[in-house]
Amino acid sequence: MENIEQLKQQLEDWADLHGIDDEEEEQEWIQSGITLYEKCIRLDKENKSEYLQALSRLHLNLGRNEKMKFSNFDRAVRNMKQAAYIDPIDPRPCYHLSFLLEKQNNYEGALFYAERAIKLGLDDRQTDKLFCNMALCYYKLMFFKEAIQYLIKVENKAKSDKVLDVFLKPYQAKIKSSKKKGYIPLSQQHGTIIETEEEIENSVSRGERVVLIVNPYQAVLNGENESVSFSPVNTQILEAVMLSEEGLSIPEIAQVLFGYSSIDMSDSYVPRMINKIRSDIKKATGTDGKKLLKTVGNSYVWNHELLKGNVHYKSIRRYGSGRTLEGITIL
Repeated sequence: MENIEQLKQQLEDWADLHGIDDEEEEQEWIQSGITLYEKCIRLDKENKSEYLQALSRLHLNLGRNEKMKFSNFDRAVRNMKQAAYIDPIDPRPCYHLSFLLEKQNNYEGALFYAERAIKLGLDDRQTDKLFCNMALCYYKLMFFKEAIQYLIKVENKAKSDKVLDVFLKPYQAKIKSSKKKGYIPLSQQHGTIIETEEEIENSVSRGERVVLIVNPYQAVLNGENESVSFSPVNTQILEAVMLSEEGLSIPEIAQVLFGYSSIDMSDSYVPRMINKIRSDIKKATGTDGKKLLKTVGNSYVWNHELLKGNVHYKSIRRYGSGRTLEGITIL
């Protein structure tokens, strides 16, 4: 069995490997760190508080990766709850738990963790993002008044905050889609319609547009040539660029993806993901990805003039005894 000095040396060696870009290897690296810190806690009670803080951060990163890179929501929830238990005054695990539980249709749980995160203290943008999530949760629970109140809190700020505006649009669309409660016209460039997958496929096959179809567990880019599956991270990047009117820079995309944790992200991460997205765009459409997902100055912009790009949020609506795949499309 190692002594504490040996474990501290192993931690130094482990820390030197920081900056792994491969997602699977990064998860293994984080898990190795968790194992080392758990051993340190058992042997070095005097510095237990320091080790617990590091352990909480590792569980937070492990859970965030499970959520963002792999869509393993159950594992992500377990790691976030572990991080929240180890460091109960850190708002970040509660912040992520709110979004994770909404994806799992646990709306009461999502609201509980959102309120807890806000009480523990978040920056304004993270709070505004949670307000969006809370609006959707209240809407799903049929508390329409509360849903609209929380959404309105964000809308004025989003007018002068490009990243927040991109984040807000899907929430506006999903609440607007209610046939009982018409709500909030979107910008002149981006409208919202309800349509079936058959309608989407017909317009795609005619070469009129390319559509990113999103549901919580997978996403597919539908183009005239074929449909291409997208990872969670690439989905969120392409979704954000398509919904952005002026395009997004690398720091802005990092904010959409990771919020205040974006500072820890490798400088090469977003450009590498963009290259993969462009390759998939060419597979789906037959058009050079660089022409559709353009670089303009320091920003990435979707070329809607060359081929309209839409984002479709898939759901299942029942009619009588049958059902049809239907959802909300932001144009």
